Amino acid sequence: MTVVNKVDSFLQASNKRFKKPTYLFLSVGEEEHPLMLEAYSNLEQALKASPNEHLQWESIINPNAEHNDNPRLSVADALGGYQKFLNKRP
Repeated sequence: MTVVNKVDSFLQASNKRFKKPTYLFLSVGEEEHPLMLEAYSNLEQALKASPNEHLQWESIINPNAEHNDNPRLSVADALGGYQKFLNKRP
C-alpha cells in the first residue's frame, strides 16, 4: 500500500476525528520525477475528496525546482501559511 493510499484511507476513516484546527502544507518541485508528481497529485485529490472544517491545507508546486531545491523554496510559504492559519484561530 502506498503512502497516498494510507493517507486516503486515514482521511476516509478518521476525518471526523479532526476536532481541533489542523494545518497541513504540501509542496513539490515541478522538476520532480513523474512518479513523485503523480503521487503528489493523488494526495491532493485524496484531501479534496475528504474535506473537513478543521483540516486546512494548502499545496504549491515550485516552478523549475528539483527534489533537493524544494524544501528551501517551500519554507517561507509553509511558515507564512501557518502564520495565517494561527491568526485566524479564535
